[in-house]
Amino acid sequence: MRCEKEGYLKFVPRKFRPALRNFRLLNRGYGHFRTMRTRASVDADGHPIPWYTYPATEYVKQLDLSGCSLFEYGSGYSTLFYAARCRRITAVEDNRKWGEILRPQAPENAEILLAETEEEYVRAIHREERKYDVIIVDGSHRERCCEQVGGRLRETGMVILDNSDALPGCVARLKQHDFIQVDFVGFGPLNGYLWATSFFFRRGFNIPSLPRHQPTLSVGP
Repeated sequence: MRCEKEGYLKFVPRKFRPALRNFRLLNRGYGHFRTMRTRASVDADGHPIPWYTYPATEYVKQLDLSGCSLFEYGSGYSTLFYAARCRRITAVEDNRKWGEILRPQAPENAEILLAETEEEYVRAIHREERKYDVIIVDGSHRERCCEQVGGRLRETGMVILDNSDALPGCVARLKQHDFIQVDFVGFGPLNGYLWATSFFFRRGFNIPSLPRHQPTLSVGP
């Protein structure tokens, strides 16, 4: 039901109703009230989502990752989110306490590695001689991690860098690989401010979309 049809809006001047509708979409549609209350990166239904901006997560939801292999620097609710959508995900974590909390929640196609040192963490992507469809940089030592992705990303894949607006060094390193950079700026779970999640696409990027037509909106009026 559109906000205008809700009885209490008759007390709100018409010119302010769009602002109230936007507030409702953010806090009820995207679940921002719920994520602030629970202190967890979840959607309106309590399902795990990445701690990215909402526009970035909206884009990821439209990709068919069912045949994809992912590597993630920094495990979290995003690991569970991707595990439900991809063929396989490997995440490395340097916070042992958090990793041990998350591991029992991870399904069989999700492997969470616990790194003891910075070097072990950064080099975890080279643990296997494989290339990945998606590499996510959203944990510790991000600048060093960005230096590792070039040789481990498939020619049809992409890199996701969260908090890119605050990480110019990471952006510079990724752009050395002739990626196409697309920035998703907006609100997201837990935080009360805007930030950016950036996608760096290989020029041969070829991960198919799920809907017949893009874009689609998962949260409506």
